[in-house]
Amino acid sequence: MTARQSQAVNAVAGHPEQIARVLYPSHELPPLRPVLAKITSSTAIGSTTNRWSYGWEEHWWDPSASPDTSALKTGGLDSIKAGVAYNVNEIGNTSTTACPGVTLANLPGTFAVKPISTDTRVVLFRFTADDGTAVWLFDKANAIDGECPE
Repeated sequence: MTARQSQAVNAVAGHPEQIARVLYPSHELPPLRPVLAKITSSTAIGSTTNRWSYGWEEHWWDPSASPDTSALKTGGLDSIKAGVAYNVNEIGNTSTTACPGVTLANLPGTFAVKPISTDTRVVLFRFTADDGTAVWLFDKANAIDGECPE
């Protein structure tokens, strides 16, 4: 185990995204470019409402196949190596409103805001936070789903 790996494990045990940031600091990530990614998981963000962080893996578009085909990019980036992604469309979500302007109290039955589903393809853009950390963002409208009252 390298010194950097040991530092990562000791400093942030149990937090894979933090380990990845120590192992792969943003200055060691590939140059800025959009990344075609498949969402692999969603995790509610702490005490926030209707906001999630997303696991992802880099895909590539296969132009020789049908236009909607993508495949896992061998050796590509993912949320473990490069950090989780966030949906900018969710930044303004609260317990009463979902962006871009849905009043949640007006939803019938059990309808609620849903995270972006796994297997959804998104285009990620890497931004650098003030502290130098890489932040991966995408913009996708959330589904609102549920059952209608009878």
